Amino acid sequence: MYFEAIGVDALKSDWMARGDASRDPDPILQLIEDHKKAIRDMDDIIDHVSELEQCLPEEKQKSDFYCFELNIVPSDDPRWIDITRQYYEGFRKSDDIALQMLTTAPTTLAGVSALLKYATDHVDAGYLWPDKLGGIEDGDDESVVSHRRHWFFFLNRSLAEAVRRLEA
Repeated sequence: MYFEAIGVDALKSDWMARGDASRDPDPILQLIEDHKKAIRDMDDIIDHVSELEQCLPEEKQKSDFYCFELNIVPSDDPRWIDITRQYYEGFRKSDDIALQMLTTAPTTLAGVSALLKYATDHVDAGYLWPDKLGGIEDGDDESVVSHRRHWFFFLNRSLAEAVRRLEA
């Protein structure tokens, strides 16, 4: 009604779109919560791994994963095989969420702030972010990175772009 009075189509208004976006929850906040849960789940798995390491003979705990490759030894104790699979899947899930944080731009300054705080608190608590990332678009010419860069490089670039958009 107010927009009609000044001759502006409210459905096409950038101002209205930004107002609607500010009422919608910032998707980065959900990703942070999802990542926190994935890390809690991983901590539980690691506790269980430690328990099994104490009670199982070493020759029954050969299954493992290294460099994203799962190696199951059929003669292992079934509990060890199961926890190795859980550990592998949990590790992949937490990394997948961490990578989604790089490709999901915060839509609010609160989201930018939350992501910056979470990223530093995560490292401060002794956890790691995925590193040596390759294959993520890098640069204005949309060429694929031929070398590997750390997660924080892509985080900083994403946040700088989000802040630039929010200032507009």
